[in-house]
Amino acid sequence: MGKNAKHVVATFIASVDAALRGRSANPYKLLCDNVVVVVIGTTPLSGVYFGQDEVRKILAPTAALRIKSGEVTILDSIAEGDRVGVFLKITATSRVGNIYNAAGDPAGCYFKLKGDKISEIRFYPDTTQIETQLYGHAFVPNSPRAPQPAEARP
Repeated sequence: MGKNAKHVVATFIASVDAALRGRSANPYKLLCDNVVVVVIGTTPLSGVYFGQDEVRKILAPTAALRIKSGEVTILDSIAEGDRVGVFLKITATSRVGNIYNAAGDPAGCYFKLKGDKISEIRFYPDTTQIETQLYGHAFVPNSPRAPQPAEARP
């Protein structure tokens, strides 16, 4: 099934890419009704989405509030049975003109299939890019040399 699983995932990614570019596409047709989508991190997009309804009514519209357009391509993939791991290149333009992932750094994504449909997606995006480029939050690095609250007291 590995070869077929890779094909299903590649078709799904191509459909997501078309949708991000504003073309007619329906990536949902490749998802199981009870798909589980996990977006790793603590960003406003992060969380666990149970079923196509939550993906359609919560995740996709929340992302669309911030993303004007984008592109996604597969850089590399590996499959075993009904599981596929991919490295993706994802770039996007926010509604205020910021570029998400201008460097083109890869993001990881894990897919599990049930038959010819995707039953699980685990997405590992660059959470700093989501926070800064899509949500406009400031990045404040945690310096190991910065004084700790107890040390900063006179």
